[in-house]
Amino acid sequence: MPTAHTPMQHHRTIRSLLLGALAALALTPLARAQCELHQTTRLLPTGGTCGLSGCRAGFSVAVSADGNTALVGAYGENTFVGAAYIFVRSGSTWTQQGPRLVATGSEGTQPYFGCSAALSADGDTALIGSYGDHSSIGAVYVFKRFNSTWSQLGTKLTPTGTIGNNEYFGFSLSITADGNTAIIGAQGDNAYAGAAYIFNQANGAWTQSAKLVSIGGIGVVQYFGSSVAISADGNTAAVGAYGDSNYLGAAYFFVRTGTLWTLQGPKFIAQEGTGFPLYFGSSVSLSADGNTCLVGSYGDNNFLGAAYIINRYGVIWLEQQKFLPVDHVGAGRYGSSCFLSADGHTAIVGSPEDDSYNGAVYVCTGAGNNWAQPRPKYIAASGVGAGSFGNACALSASGSIAIVGAFTDRAAAGSAVVLDRAPLCPADVNCSGTLEAQDIFDFLANWFTLDPRADFNNSGIIDSQDIFDFLAAWFTGC
Repeated sequence: MPTAHTPMQHHRTIRSLLLGALAALALTPLARAQCELHQTTRLLPTGGTCGLSGCRAGFSVAVSADGNTALVGAYGENTFVGAAYIFVRSGSTWTQQGPRLVATGSEGTQPYFGCSAALSADGDTALIGSYGDHSSIGAVYVFKRFNSTWSQLGTKLTPTGTIGNNEYFGFSLSITADGNTAIIGAQGDNAYAGAAYIFNQANGAWTQSAKLVSIGGIGVVQYFGSSVAISADGNTAAVGAYGDSNYLGAAYFFVRTGTLWTLQGPKFIAQEGTGFPLYFGSSVSLSADGNTCLVGSYGDNNFLGAAYIINRYGVIWLEQQKFLPVDHVGAGRYGSSCFLSADGHTAIVGSPEDDSYNGAVYVCTGAGNNWAQPRPKYIAASGVGAGSFGNACALSASGSIAIVGAFTDRAAAGSAVVLDRAPLCPADVNCSGTLEAQDIFDFLANWFTLDPRADFNNSGIIDSQDIFDFLAAWFTGC
C-alpha cells in the first residue's frame, strides 16, 4: 500500500507520474477490468405499516438502465394493500426518494399492489402490478417522475377480452426502454391457461393493443403469463408458462410487425431438463435486442433448479447452455428469478430457498454457448433472519448494478440489497485489490477517452480536478 508523502513531494510526484503515464500510454496495454459484484448497501423502506403479515418489501424489484434509480415493491404492506418505494443513488449513497407510492383507485381488501415492478431505462416511468385488485381481476398502475416527485399517471390499467374470473392481471410485467410499451402477465385467464397483454402509451394515455395466449400449450392449467419480458425496442416478447404439460413448463417467443404480434416458432421446452416437475418458464428475461433469453426452471433436478440461455438465430431459437447452482445448500429453487444485462452477456439468477430460505444469487457471464460462473454464489450480509434473498432480481443495462429482493428479511418487513461493481477503494481502478501503478495508467486511459468512470469526484464534468482527486486518493490509500 503506498505511503503518504509531504505536500512538496506529493506535487512533484504527481507531475512525474503524469509525464511518465503519458509516455507509457502509447506502449502499455490498458486493462478495462470491472470488479466483481459486491454488496454495498441494503435498501430499507420507511413510512410503511407492516403489521403481523409484514410489508414484504423486495418481493419485486426493478432498476433503471444507469443503475441510479431502484423500485422496490412491498405487496404485503398494510395487510396486503401494498405499496412501492423509489430509491436513488448519488455516488455510492442510496436514499429513499419521497414517500411510498400507493395506488389511487384500488378495489378490494387485498390488491397486492407491489407484487411486480418495472422501470423505463431513464427511471422516470414505473409500472407496478396489483394482481389482487378488483376481486383478483388485477390491475397495473403507472407512475411518472417529474423532477424528484412521483405521481400516478391516469387511472389503473385493466385488461379487456378476459375469460373467467381470477385473471391475476399484473402478476408479472415488463416495459420497453422508452417506457411506451408494456407486456403484462395474467396467469389466471381462462381457468389458469393464462394470457399476456400488450399495452402502448401515446400522449400519456395507455391502451391495450394485443392479447397473447399459448399456442400448442398442453393442459388446462398452464400459467401462461406467470413471467414476461420485452426487448428494449418492444419488438420481441418472451412469455413463461411454467404449468404447461403438467408443470414441465414452456416459454413462448412473440415478435411484432407493425401492430401485429405473432408467435415465432413453436413453444420452447427445456432440452436438458432433469426430473419432474421442471417449472421451466418460472422466470424469463431478454437482452435489449431480444436475441438472448434467460429462462428459469426452479423445479429442475429435484428443485435444486436451473436456468437456460436461449439464443435467436434469424427466426430460430436454440438452447445454448444450462446453468446449475454450484455450491448450493439444499434445494434452493435456483431460477425462481433471473435477469439479463442489456448486452445479454451478464446473467443473474436467484435461489431464494438456498440454505433454509437464507437465499442466494449467482452471476454468470459469457456469450453464445460459452458461459461461466466467475465466483461462488452471493449471500446477503447484514440481514435479520432467513430473508429469501434472490426471490427477485434486476440488473442495470451494463450489469454493473444489481438489485436483489429479500422479502422475508427482518421478520417479513423485507428489504432489497444493492450489489455493485464499483471498487471498494475508488482508486483501485483495475479492481486488483491493491493500489499499483497500473491503476494510474488505467485511470488516465479513461480520462483521455472521456470515459464516465474518469469523473472521479462525481462533478458531472471530466476535468483536471479528477486527476488530482484520483492521485490524492491513490497516495493516501483511499
